[in-house]
Amino acid sequence: GVSLGIVGSLMLILGTMVWLQYGMQSPKVETVERVVRESIERKLDLVRLGLVHVHPDCTAVDYGPIISESHRLVVVVNDGRTWASVHRDRLRKRLADPQKDTVFFLIHPESQMVEILARKGSKDVGVIKSRIQETVQLLEEIKAEGTSLEILGHWLFNPYSLVLGDNTAIITPYFISRGGRTVPDRKSTRLNSSHLGI
Repeated sequence: GVSLGIVGSLMLILGTMVWLQYGMQSPKVETVERVVRESIERKLDLVRLGLVHVHPDCTAVDYGPIISESHRLVVVVNDGRTWASVHRDRLRKRLADPQKDTVFFLIHPESQMVEILARKGSKDVGVIKSRIQETVQLLEEIKAEGTSLEILGHWLFNPYSLVLGDNTAIITPYFISRGGRTVPDRKSTRLNSSHLGI
C-alpha cells in the first residue's frame, strides 16, 4: 500500500490547490498553482511506479519480509559480508526451504572493482577478497540439503546494492568517495518488467 506520508502530502497539496482555485487570481498565484500541480503529478508518478518507502538510514530497513516471503530472492552487493552476516538467521531459515530460489551476485575476486573498493575503503586488496570469500563460506555453511542457492561473481561497477524479491525491490546506493556514512534506501513494490527496464 501507499505510505501515510505520501497520502498526507497529497492531501496537503490538494487542500492548497482548492484554496488556490477559489482564492485571488494573479500571476503569482497561477505560478504557485502550476508548481503544486506539477508536484502532485510527480508524487502520483512515484505511486504508480510502486515507490512506497524512502528512508535516510539503510540500517533501519526491515529486510525480514523480502527475505522470508519471496519465492525468488536476488541479492546484488559488493563483497556482501556485512549484509549476509546481519541477515544470517533469516537467510538460514530461507535456505532451509527447497521451494525458494536464492541468487547472490558478489564482485568477482579478480574484478578490477576489487582494487577500487580497496582504495575507497583504505583497505588492502587482500582484505576485500577475503570478505568475498567469507560471504561465500557463510552462505555455504547455512544452506541446507536441497537448497536452491546460486552464488555468482560479477565484474561490474555497481553503485548500489539491490535486494529483489517477487514484487519488491530495495535499493541502497553506495557512496563513491571514501569514508563510511549513513546511506538512504528506497523500496518499490508492484514491480513488473517495465519497472526493471526489461
